[in-house]
Amino acid sequence: MAAWKETPCRHRFHGRCVEKWLKAKGSCPMCRRQVVTMPAAAAAPYQFYFVTRPEYG
Repeated sequence: MAAWKETPCRHRFHGRCVEKWLKAKGSCPMCRRQVVTMPAAAAAPYQFYFVTRPEYG
């Protein structure tokens, strides 16, 4: 079963795919809304914001 992630703008994507996209682009692949907080220091990790929703069967 795939692990889905939902962005704050309510678009759903395959988890690993969207994380890779966000590291490169920093915005939602669908609407381009900014969903990544850029690190203040070079050593700080990126922070992704996802909405947790129950899976629909």
